[in-house]
Amino acid sequence: MNSTLLTVLLLTSPGQFLEDLVDDVVDERYEAVAVLPRPVYIDSSNPKATLSELGPQADYFCDRLNREIVKLADGEFDVVESSKMQEVCRKYSLAQMQRKSVQKLIAEHAGNAKVLVIPLVTNSTSPTKQFDLKCILVDLERDSEQVYGVEELPIALSDAAYMGESWELRRWNADGSTLVNVGLEDTGASPKSALFGTGPRMEQRQYKWIDRSRPHPLIAGSGFPASVEIAVKGIPRPLKASSSNQFVSLEEGEEPVIKVTNLGPKDVYSLVFVDGVNVMGKKREHPGEVIAKERHRLLTSGTAFTYEGWYTPKSENTWNVESFKLTDERDSVAAESGSVERVGMITVLFFTVGWEGVAPGDRFIQSGGRLGFGSGRTRPVELDTSTADAPGLLLSAVTIRYARKSEVDGLISKK
Repeated sequence: MNSTLLTVLLLTSPGQFLEDLVDDVVDERYEAVAVLPRPVYIDSSNPKATLSELGPQADYFCDRLNREIVKLADGEFDVVESSKMQEVCRKYSLAQMQRKSVQKLIAEHAGNAKVLVIPLVTNSTSPTKQFDLKCILVDLERDSEQVYGVEELPIALSDAAYMGESWELRRWNADGSTLVNVGLEDTGASPKSALFGTGPRMEQRQYKWIDRSRPHPLIAGSGFPASVEIAVKGIPRPLKASSSNQFVSLEEGEEPVIKVTNLGPKDVYSLVFVDGVNVMGKKREHPGEVIAKERHRLLTSGTAFTYEGWYTPKSENTWNVESFKLTDERDSVAAESGSVERVGMITVLFFTVGWEGVAPGDRFIQSGGRLGFGSGRTRPVELDTSTADAPGLLLSAVTIRYARKSEVDGLISKK
């Protein structure tokens, strides 16, 4: 439950409030519960306005919340499947889903569930960008509501990267012998080793220390030791800046590729998400859960890898690759995975290869609207199997947002 709301739920156990909710469902002898597939988001600076866009984790959180309730229910009641809820709710806006009449329709079409769980997130005014979470249990027959929880939900680095933030935290020195801190303000780090700590708890602390005065890593002259290039028919598309974001123009029917180059002195791993879906495996997942080496790409110093599309394993070193193809969001790969809320972002994360040269740190390892990236032609490709160490410490994350040229030009002109 956190960042984009509750991604902490991905990596840690749920709070007591969720157990209380399940206990009450059992006590009231409800037979079926349905969880809204998108959370209601309230901006504390404007509490009368509800916002549907929380970033690509929003629907992922609700799916996870659904699974946690199923686990806690232990067969005492039914929980409508997330995919079914996505299908039923797709035609409703978030504002519509807050109406009692629409909630009753949703419950009816989802299998006559009498109880609806509505996740409600309020952003904090805190500079650490925490969220407060409530789950509202709505009894549609009795027209009653019960509110559970309020938990403060801190954001971890991997959460923020998945939400589309861009920053460089660490890089190798000139000869590649030592990893140094470049993007974390160490005034609050105690001990200093915490700057190189790992795991959700350490990432939550480090998120508060990000130096927000640094430019987007892909800005010319930043010294960022990597590049990310979007090209169509071999011709790179220029990036355009708007506020703290980088944008690229793409059009429906185009088949872009993503070229990632390691410009640094040391090998790194890259992990690429398009519309919240890991291109290596064509799977919607959270960066904090991607551990397998084959879901990352090893980039030796001075080399590049061009992501030509969606890669799915075929046999041993052979993968099928379906070319990226811009399509209506309803036909995108993200939509196939149950989400149309998260299209528009290309995110690349970089990690160390193993821990050699990494300063010792505290390591708590835990486990028709917009365009969207669809699939095109499929062909088999041979990919080398990495014999290197597993991915280690998160170095940086960059996101490029994409849209039609007319939309990008409109954003730029408003600067």
